[in-house]
Amino acid sequence: MKKMTRRKVVQTGALAGIGLVGKSLGQTLRPEQDELQGVDSIIVPQPVDPISGITCGLTPETIDGPYYFHGAEMRSRISEGKEGLPLRLGIQVVDVTWASAPPNLCFPIQNAIVDIWHADALGIYSNSTLDAQGVDTAGQTWCRGAQATDESGYCEFETILPGWYLEEGGPPWRPIFARTIHIHAKVYFRNKVVTTQIYFPDAFIESVYAQALPYRETPTRTSRVTGEVHSIDPNEADWVYGQGGPMTEPERDGDGYYARAVVGTMNA
Repeated sequence: MKKMTRRKVVQTGALAGIGLVGKSLGQTLRPEQDELQGVDSIIVPQPVDPISGITCGLTPETIDGPYYFHGAEMRSRISEGKEGLPLRLGIQVVDVTWASAPPNLCFPIQNAIVDIWHADALGIYSNSTLDAQGVDTAGQTWCRGAQATDESGYCEFETILPGWYLEEGGPPWRPIFARTIHIHAKVYFRNKVVTTQIYFPDAFIESVYAQALPYRETPTRTSRVTGEVHSIDPNEADWVYGQGGPMTEPERDGDGYYARAVVGTMNA
């Protein structure tokens, strides 16, 4: 065992994840540093064993998008009764500092805070405005939540599969475009924040929109700006998808699906 100074503890977030139930993300990240005042040192464990059975790589950073807000509740069940295919989403956060050269090892990052948010099955976000998406959902919290990772770097959310939507505030070269199915994630650990988006295979999306309710009821959407009718595009047509992000491989799980994403970052 080795000791860390008070400053090092604050930098690493060594106490993140303690007493998180019922707190918001903002309440979780700030008070812990206050609690460390006056602490000279703390015992922390030696490095953990490497992870096997997964592909380790550095997860590309991407944009927040227009629907993020700080202060998600620490919870695993986030759908709040919204209609849609049940989705059990597992996220594993790993340190890939030593993964680029043999023996290509990656290690779990415990007590990272994973904050996710996504649209409902109809492509609508909670806590957004009429101007932003054509529906006022201010003050609502569905499909948003945060958790701390366990000793294997893993946490899991119970939610629903999000739907696609038209993004009508895109860049000048693509002001209106179809956003493929995705889930936003921010990972907080030490003094770092990793922002990414999690995706699903085209064939899986096509199957869902061909068969499942309420998804199959929205094969097209009409632009509020131009009145043009748009259809969902393949992943590659979404310019945000081109920035990179974890791709899942959904598996049947009861009446819904289980999907797992690995977020790799440098813990140095």
